[in-house]
Amino acid sequence: MTAPGARSVVALGDSITDGSFSTADTNRRWPDLLSARLNACLPGAGVLNAGITSNRITAGTATNPSALDRLGRDVLSQPGARSLILFEEINDLGGASAEQIIAGITEIADRAVRDPADPRRLGAAYDSGDHLHPNDAGMKAFADSIDLTELGLGRGCS
Repeated sequence: MTAPGARSVVALGDSITDGSFSTADTNRRWPDLLSARLNACLPGAGVLNAGITSNRITAGTATNPSALDRLGRDVLSQPGARSLILFEEINDLGGASAEQIIAGITEIADRAVRDPADPRRLGAAYDSGDHLHPNDAGMKAFADSIDLTELGLGRGCS
């Protein structure tokens, strides 16, 4: 049930959004941290975590539908959803050209956890150890990189 006038953001993504490699049962996934930031300035607003490990944008399976196939169910039909943050691409590496992936990543993601010396790599301070999934500090950096004023949920957030 959603309260009248409720406002939320949907985080649609893969294992990083799902919280793989963040500390289990501590609400340290980037959508959890973003929700805390958002609630500090806009009580009652929420972040709906629609992250699924191994998810892809266009290629899905019966048990793991693609982001495109989930869009209606996981985003558009959610009461109070006002904004979408799309955090996909890692699992698309095998099915898209380098140009498509680079264009998609450039458009979709702020490279919040990059290594300043090599922007193609995850920064050591944010690396869980597999050089792909961020640790708790990386999850916080993702949440902090989102400009709350751009989410269209109200004023007074930063």
